[in-house]
Amino acid sequence: MKPMKTALATLPALFLGTAAFADFTVPAGSVLQLLYLDLKHGQHDAYFNDYARPLDPVVAEHGGVWHAVFDVIGVHEGNLKPDYVSMIAWPSTEAFRTFLSDPRVQENAAIRDGAVREMKFALHDVPAPIEIDTTTKGKVYEFFGGNMASPDSPKMLGTFFQNVIPTALTYGRETLAELPPSNFDKDTFEHQVSGIAGWPTAAEFNQFVTTEVFQANIKELRDPAINDLFLINTMVSDR
Repeated sequence: MKPMKTALATLPALFLGTAAFADFTVPAGSVLQLLYLDLKHGQHDAYFNDYARPLDPVVAEHGGVWHAVFDVIGVHEGNLKPDYVSMIAWPSTEAFRTFLSDPRVQENAAIRDGAVREMKFALHDVPAPIEIDTTTKGKVYEFFGGNMASPDSPKMLGTFFQNVIPTALTYGRETLAELPPSNFDKDTFEHQVSGIAGWPTAAEFNQFVTTEVFQANIKELRDPAINDLFLINTMVSDR
């Protein structure tokens, strides 16, 4: 499905239904890779220690910066059920393409394939800097996405956002990123609308999604407007 960039530009970034990394900023103009990982039982250390970490210098050689891994603490919408979300920034899609073709990426592919149950990745343009706080205890990062269900979807979602944003803000929700797809020419986990939000803790998110204003508006406006919805809550991992 082709992205509706004009629709994306009209929408606010609200879409509801001690770490190894330092605080960081993903710079505007870069390309953000989000890797959604569902790992087999007992294979988490094998994936990170024997496959992913040895690739750190290869990622760096191609201009990539592996910023963080997030532990999934709740899948609130959709069928995607990863254990982790990994975040790598690249200077361009071409840099990422060159990384994929590096023979060192395939050297330990058997370890990766033995550890992974399901793996999906998305590439996003970064129109504005993304600031991530990795050190505040309990902070929750929400990753979300979906596709427009009809030509009326942008208008319906605009009304939905207008109705629920004031309440979301009272629970401490932060807009961190609107992430249009990069239109990479491989099979990516692409959605027309994607983004990242922050919550002080999981408790604030859980309280917000039970409010009358949210429940009423998802039934009337959001759900009819969106297909392929996913919404995942995470916390920064020590991986």
